Amino acid sequence: MSPSPYSRLPHAKLEEIFENRIQALATTLSRGTVTNYRATARRFLSYVHANFPRVRRLSQLHRDPHLLGWFRCLCDQNPPLSNKTREMYLLCLRRLLQDFAYNGHSVQPG
Repeated sequence: MSPSPYSRLPHAKLEEIFENRIQALATTLSRGTVTNYRATARRFLSYVHANFPRVRRLSQLHRDPHLLGWFRCLCDQNPPLSNKTREMYLLCLRRLLQDFAYNGHSVQPG
């Protein structure tokens, strides 16, 4: 089994890791779908950096407080996001995190 593409960048910024994964997805997805993934990554990472500035690696992300906090933040937006928009963000982030987990970099439980 070949090494994970993320292991080559042990000190890579979260933005770089997310962007590398989105670039890989872009080879098979439509432009609009890739735009959704980028928007999701940008919003999620902005939330993480603003609220948890010490989180710099995938291994530091936890379900609680990072993911659950962001989900709550999406619900608290003003003006409110539509259910469809929130669902799109959740599905895109889930796909990215599943891809990371498949490559040996899963989010830590609570």
